[in-house]
This record gives sequence, C-alpha cells and structure tokens, in this order.
Amino acid sequence: MNQLIVLIAALTINVYGANKNSRGEGDIEIKTSNQKSISVTIPKLYIKKKSIDKDFLLQTIPEGKYKAKIYAGKKKIKHQITVEKDFRTVIEIDSENRLVKEEFIPFAEDRLPPVDPDNQDIYIVADKMPKFLGGDLRVAREWLNDNTKNTTRYLESGQRVKVNTMFVIDTDGYVSDVIVLKCRSEAIKSQAIRRIKKMPRWTPGLQRGIRVKVKLNMPLEFIGEKR
Repeated sequence: MNQLIVLIAALTINVYGANKNSRGEGDIEIKTSNQKSISVTIPKLYIKKKSIDKDFLLQTIPEGKYKAKIYAGKKKIKHQITVEKDFRTVIEIDSENRLVKEEFIPFAEDRLPPVDPDNQDIYIVADKMPKFLGGDLRVAREWLNDNTKNTTRYLESGQRVKVNTMFVIDTDGYVSDVIVLKCRSEAIKSQAIRRIKKMPRWTPGLQRGIRVKVKLNMPLEFIGEKR
C-alpha cells in the first residue's frame, strides 16, 4: 500500500464571520502516514524546514499560490500549493515522491468551533492561543517586518525606538482594540496602530472548545529614516 502525504488547503471564507477584506483565507493541513522523516518549507508562510506529524495544520491562510519544499527522508519534492476561494485543495504524493492526485473540493463550513454570544470575556491566556499564519507571535513579527514600514520620519536618522502594543484577537480572528503603551510620540503611536491593523486575519483562540477573545502584546521597533 502506497504511503501518502496529503496536503489539504481548506478555504474558510465566511467561516469565522464576514470577511473584512476582498481576499479569502484558507487552511493548509499536512497529514502523513509515511514512516520516514517528513519536513516542509513554505517561505511565504515563514515555515522553515519544519518536521511535521500527522496533525500539522496552518489555519487562516490568505488565498494565493505558495511554493513549498517537502522532504521525505533525503528525497525532496518541490510543489506549489494553491489556495482558492471556497475550495479545498487536496494533493496526494506517494512514497516514491510522485504526484498522484490534485483536486479541488468545495469546503464544508460545519467543522468550525462554535461561539458563545453571551461570553464577552477577554482572555490573557486561553486553552489554545490565537495563531497567525499557523504560527505564534514570532511569525506575526516577521510578517510585520516584511510587509509594513518600520522606518519613520519622526525620529533622528538611524535612531531606534521600541514600543509595546496591546491588541485583541476577536472571535472572528480580526485585530481590534489596538493600544500603544508608554509612547510619548503621537505620530509613532499612530504608525504603530496602523502597522498592527494591517495584519491579515488570525485563527481565533479557544477556551474549552469555544472561540473567545484573547488579548496579546507585541513589541515593535521603529528606525529613523536616513536623511
């Protein structure tokens, strides 16, 4: 029986509530029964040769095309994972590293955790903390450094300033209630808030299997523009 690696990109647009952007999001799940060492690299998602197990899951991934390198033992597979709106992309690769199937299946929305509308509590720690592109706050910081402007004209050339931000990931995975702590410059404070709000949707946190609001902290660094 062929050993399979199944990569599932499952679109979840309208799963966590109305999408505030025109671009949809999806999940990437990698399942394997292969007994060899399996690792995956997806540069755009900040996944760098990560060893995977049977339940590897990336949630709330913006739709698009992602170059991926999958290693089965010493053998390397190069493949492009496509996430399309409202579809599940299923890719199967056999133990000989051959692509045996690629199909798009409409996504079923009934598998998502529920929301308790009466619970308006904001958690500092939850059973499952929010995920950004399937990763933690480190991935979110890397995304911000790559996709938002950290230089500012409100500092001396080359001057570096760190500010601490606090924000809430709501039950739909969106950033809300952004504040900047202990920052005297209103201009830098506004720029920090804009940077945080540019982040794509997160995977919401869970408490006892229910989606909940979670408060997070993230430091940001700003550098004075060269003049």
